[in-house]
Amino acid sequence: MSREMLVYARDTAAARTEVAEAGGRTLLEAAPHLLVISVPDEVSVGSIAAVTEDLSGLDEDEQLVADAWHTRFGAVSRPEERQARAARQRVVPWDAPGRTPPQHLQEEAAQERSVTLPPSTAESRGDTARSTDTPTSVVLTGSVAVGLVVVSGPATPPYWLPLHGALKHVSVSASGEVWGVNANDQIYRLNASSLTWEQMPGALAQVSSGSEVWGVNAEDEIYRWNGSSWTQVSGALKHVSVGDDGTVWGVNAEDEIYRWNGSSWTQVSGALKQISVADTSTVWGVNAEDEIYRWNGSSWTQVSGALKHVSVAADGSVVGVNADDKIYRYLGDSQWEQLPGSLKQVSASSAAVQWGVNHEDEIFRHDPSLSLTFSSSERSLVVSEVLEALTYLATEGASQNVTFTLDWHFPTVDVATGNGHDYEPMEAPWRDAALQQLGFPGSRAGSRQFVQSLRSGLGTDWAYAAYFTRYPLHHFAYAGQERLVMEYLNDGWGPNEINKVFAHETGHIFGAADEYGTCGCGASGHNQIPNNNCKNCTSNQVACLMNANTLTLCPWTRGQLGWPLWDSVAGALKHVSVGADGTVWGVNASDKIYRRDGNAWTQVSGALKQISVGNAANVWGVNKDDKIYRRTGDTWTRVPGALKHVSVAADGTVWGVNASDNIYRRDGNAWTQVPGALRQISSGNAAAVWGVNAGGNIYRRTGSSWTQVPGSLKHVSVAADGTIWGVNSADRIYRWTGAAWEQFPGALKQVSVGAWGLVWGVNASDKIYRLI
Repeated sequence: MSREMLVYARDTAAARTEVAEAGGRTLLEAAPHLLVISVPDEVSVGSIAAVTEDLSGLDEDEQLVADAWHTRFGAVSRPEERQARAARQRVVPWDAPGRTPPQHLQEEAAQERSVTLPPSTAESRGDTARSTDTPTSVVLTGSVAVGLVVVSGPATPPYWLPLHGALKHVSVSASGEVWGVNANDQIYRLNASSLTWEQMPGALAQVSSGSEVWGVNAEDEIYRWNGSSWTQVSGALKHVSVGDDGTVWGVNAEDEIYRWNGSSWTQVSGALKQISVADTSTVWGVNAEDEIYRWNGSSWTQVSGALKHVSVAADGSVVGVNADDKIYRYLGDSQWEQLPGSLKQVSASSAAVQWGVNHEDEIFRHDPSLSLTFSSSERSLVVSEVLEALTYLATEGASQNVTFTLDWHFPTVDVATGNGHDYEPMEAPWRDAALQQLGFPGSRAGSRQFVQSLRSGLGTDWAYAAYFTRYPLHHFAYAGQERLVMEYLNDGWGPNEINKVFAHETGHIFGAADEYGTCGCGASGHNQIPNNNCKNCTSNQVACLMNANTLTLCPWTRGQLGWPLWDSVAGALKHVSVGADGTVWGVNASDKIYRRDGNAWTQVSGALKQISVGNAANVWGVNKDDKIYRRTGDTWTRVPGALKHVSVAADGTVWGVNASDNIYRRDGNAWTQVPGALRQISSGNAAAVWGVNAGGNIYRRTGSSWTQVPGSLKHVSVAADGTIWGVNSADRIYRWTGAAWEQFPGALKQVSVGAWGLVWGVNASDKIYRLI
């Protein structure tokens, strides 16, 4: 067992060495003199001369990091506690309904290049390989520098802040419900928690959000939303408006004005091309000459000014835009105040909150509660979330000695928000201003220079940048080439899920592929590992960081990151078996029997040529004379009969085959012959029995008969949870997806599966491996 803690080290290089000599690891250099170390429980930190738990006298940034660590983990953290905490959290797929997933940008690399791998990652095929996207982040092995740039904007943000998406018309109610339609008349509703647009059924040319939602289509047909679908309303209008008290007015193609009385339309005197309703007594509109009118209860009163579009909110506030897209707010007494910006259409929720779209269909909102500045508590939360994500990855990458060196920056910039319908236009203004403060060119090339300087200056194998901001982005989180970018609010996932999104995007930096949405089955990462956990490639997808908000890594993601999928285990066995509870036994070429006790093999008396483990209480085997034995306490008990291969499940189910490939099932204290012929058989439980025959054909037990399964294997193994693996005559490894066999990297002559994550095997040289 080990524990993790934050310590101070004046000489971090010496501290790393001493921690390693004590049997520990340095997981993070969280700040220039702060290390997160993992040491065995029996090791006293006081025995490591180069470090101290005394954190007094830290500078401002170091204190921020220390406080964030202790707030999240306390004085001591344990990997198993973090894993247990993660296991208790609800796992939600990134693309679950109502959720918006992070993004992986398939950006074109700046140039084609080969990269030299550090000695720790050089492969037998040569020491150069094409980068995953950039030469600073090929495989997640060894040391990694992370430039963390947390960018605040001005204390007083611009009046209008952009929101990603494209609409030709937007409407907001007093309650803040926002609807809109785009250039193709597709309808969208804003998810207020995630600030993302959800497409709704139907097609409308204009929509109005009040106490209800109404709209008109390109044929001037009128519709109202009933909560799940659109109901057509009699009449024909080119524009409709619904107030927050349910009042509905509209105008038709001839600019005639109508008011809805609950069952039909009543014509109102006057002529308007566009109308806006707050409630029964508050109605404004503009006519074909852009003259402005307000309803006084019985007739229209002209208001000075000229607007092409007007909007009135439930609190009586009025905004509008003129023919030149200039924006105005009504002050009363026929006085208008011009507002910043340029919009073709505007909608007011209140005097404080307005939405609008410009002539390029870009969406904007004004809300005084919005901020571009990180508060001290928000900065601390970002730090703690990043520390948790990277501590997890460093712990999981222990076999590859993954360690992170963090370089923190907290610049404040005073630039306008970006505009446009793409990533770079929204990212560039604040990112480039921040890079210039750090002494680098304000450009993507400058961002790459920043990352290269981290790698060379800190002497790490790899490096990447992580930009955090409160500026609006084209998408809340994405990664590409040398950097990942995240918006603090983190969409519907929220700031408290930054750790998982950050870890997910870091996976993309090092070649891990998405496993949701339109993911594909092709190879990814430096080692070109197939994306077999993609939802489109398996019916038995497992929870993984690349498909859900969980700090869990599946084998395919590990391989794509550059980590080995199989862990070599000391010893030599010709046959190995793992039970559902993790119990492992095996036999070697001399038929000697071994049991795995902790991290070592214990020889057990007896001699068997093949062994099977259901769990610690169910261990069976056969010897070279085909005599059958079961483990009873500390001894072997002979079982009548003769089998060349036996299989026992955790529930006590036992099957076997004899020298003639006859099949037998253990019923009570006797063997019952079962029709068919198999040379090898595997029992996961009473309802999960598979086998292969002399021709390599695969069969599964279905009721009282055998059903052939496509494929060819020489050995199959089935677990109690239904996980099925096998190897073919060429020692290629396969996993059953529920519908087909998917090849898994590696080569084994025999494989055993106890559960989804418990897979052991031996190769042609009797070397032992277990799935990491």
